[in-house]
Amino acid sequence: MLALKPMPCNIGEYLKPMQLKPCRGKSLFRAETVEGRNYLMLAKSEANIISACNVASIESISCKYKRVERRNDAENSYSNASVFRLQPNVAAYAVASGALILRLKCFGRHEALIYHDDCKNQREGIQKELVECEAKIESMKSTIKNLQANRGSGNTAEELEKLQAKIREQETTITTLQATQDKDKSMADPAEATSCLAFGNSSDIQTIRVPGAEAFQVSCDSRFAGAGWTVIQRRVDDSVDFNRNWEEYKNGFGDLRGNFWLGLERLHLMTKFRPHELYIQMEDFKNDTRYARYTNFTIGSEAQSYELLGVGEYDGNAGNALDGGDGYSAKNMKFSTPERDNDKYDYFNCASAFASGWWWNDCFWCNPNGVYVNTETDEYNFLSIKWDAWQKEPMKFVHMMIRPNNN
Repeated sequence: MLALKPMPCNIGEYLKPMQLKPCRGKSLFRAETVEGRNYLMLAKSEANIISACNVASIESISCKYKRVERRNDAENSYSNASVFRLQPNVAAYAVASGALILRLKCFGRHEALIYHDDCKNQREGIQKELVECEAKIESMKSTIKNLQANRGSGNTAEELEKLQAKIREQETTITTLQATQDKDKSMADPAEATSCLAFGNSSDIQTIRVPGAEAFQVSCDSRFAGAGWTVIQRRVDDSVDFNRNWEEYKNGFGDLRGNFWLGLERLHLMTKFRPHELYIQMEDFKNDTRYARYTNFTIGSEAQSYELLGVGEYDGNAGNALDGGDGYSAKNMKFSTPERDNDKYDYFNCASAFASGWWWNDCFWCNPNGVYVNTETDEYNFLSIKWDAWQKEPMKFVHMMIRPNNN
């Protein structure tokens, strides 16, 4: 059974055929109601496996599967629920917008995504209804005032009784509208996620909100170190220049689906709100990979120049480049950009010299925000993405991410 966060719509009402990107080859997908139960059906033609997700209620989903001999059997056998077994490769999520996402892992390698946004559409309709409801209530209150004013205008007993009946009718309608309004408000403003932990095994773009900030989008990741990680920096090619000024590093830049920096202010608010661990995945141009993991990643405020207040304990096979190296440790260092020099190197601006923002000391033992260069094709590898605790060769891929820790 996969628990779902309650959503503001009736899945049974909105269940209908949805688009599915095939994992491999052709897929049969349909939505059906069988013996009063709502099923999301997926049959794989090559593997002859049929998967059925029973939407038992707004808060729960259970998925089962059966291996069959022929595709036609797969199309016709889903009504016999007793032959299904637990399907471990299907995950369901309720996202902040109220939409339902089903993710099917195909043979452990490929993923297909089903996105059902009728709930989101209904939520937008609820918000519109709230505005209309408020207008009706105000109009009825005005009508009641007029009716009450007319009660003292020489009306007969019969006329007064009719006026009283109209007033009671208006008041009853207002009470009903207010009850509807309260319900709609609770649906239109569901509790929002504060980290990628809320989205389970998602490796997609999601929306979170932390105290002190408006809601913002993040890239979630579950591929390298389990579920619930928020990517804060990624380098995959040279399409985004990381030689940026203070405001850009403060607010973030780049593309969440490619190269980006999430933003120092967001990092400060996230790590202030809850303790976070840090995980850095890296790969060189020889396709060798390493990682570094830290138990307590904390960033100070802008008034503190976004100081790297702590990293906690180190684990991994890349070497401890954030809190190691005499004179090169990034821990307890203020953030520097080319035009704002906060490093400890007298008469030298590390950020300007190495064309990137970072927690520079007496320059660095690592520079994930360096210039993207390939040592085989570019002579300027001293400016490149580095993790010197592992090796002094440029990195091809760097992926920094954080997750609320268990402390």
